Amino acid sequence: GTWPTGWWERGQVVVDDHAILLPPGGAPDGSRWEVGLYDPVTGQRLRPMHSSLGAIEHDAIVVPTGP
Repeated sequence: GTWPTGWWERGQVVVDDHAILLPPGGAPDGSRWEVGLYDPVTGQRLRPMHSSLGAIEHDAIVVPTGP
């Protein structure tokens, strides 16, 4: 939360840990949780996200929710 995306350099790895607390036993059946980055001024989701190999991926990462 202290290193804005505008400061990132191509290929740089930025670690910003956040805890996501799920109810005991995991998330409710059928739920799907996604994490993405947003522009703090407009609220629009930033995209595209790139894989570690540079390939363009989706604009979010799906978080595993199983037990």
